[in-house]
Formats: sequence, C-alpha cells, structure tokens
Amino acid sequence: MNLHQKFAAVTLLAAALVQPCFANKNDATAAVARAEATVRAAERSGAETEAAVELSMATSRLTRAQKELDGRDWEDATRSAEAARLDAALAEAKNRALKAEQNQQKLSQANATLSNEISRKGNTP
Repeated sequence: MNLHQKFAAVTLLAAALVQPCFANKNDATAAVARAEATVRAAERSGAETEAAVELSMATSRLTRAQKELDGRDWEDATRSAEAARLDAALAEAKNRALKAEQNQQKLSQANATLSNEISRKGNTP
C-alpha cells in the first residue's frame, strides 16, 4: 500500500467515524463553514501544486455538501462537509511534508558543498 492509498484509507476511516447520527441545520451549516475554511487554507498553502488530487477531492466534496445543505439534507451535508474538511487537511499536510522534504534536500546539498569546501581548503598548504 503506497502513501497515497494509506492517506485515503485514513481519510475514509475518519469520515466514517464522525458520521452524524442526527444532524440538524445548524450542525450542517457549521460543518460546511469549517470545510470551506479548511479548503481555503489548503489553497492558500499552495496545495494545488503538491497535493492536487486531495485538494480536488476536497473541493468536489465541499460542492456536494453545499448542494446537500441547499437541499436540506442535513446529515449528508454534514458528512460530505466533514469528508471535504479531512481531504483539505490531508492536502495541506501533504503539501507541508513535501515542502519540508525539499528543504531538507536543499540543506543536505548545502552541507555537502560546505564539507567539500572545508576538505578542499584543509588539503591545501
């Protein structure tokens, strides 16, 4: 199971665990608002470049949640909104992880260059 599949499995499991039993309009509205905020935060973080699939899923689920909210389907709206929020959070986390990995690689390269320079200067009279 690759990393993407593991993240997807965790997302689905988390969404299943937080399924509402009796959602009402206020719960659904709040869930959609939280999902919107999380999706926007993921977009601002630049997740569309490093976690496009996850962000696309979040956006799609958010759109579905908004339609379900408009259709007064409170339970499905809450469930879709929570799934959207989790997908967006995953996209943002994946984006942060990839950026951290890139920064770590840059630091490793800089350290290697510095070590080479020190060795070179240490070998000259």
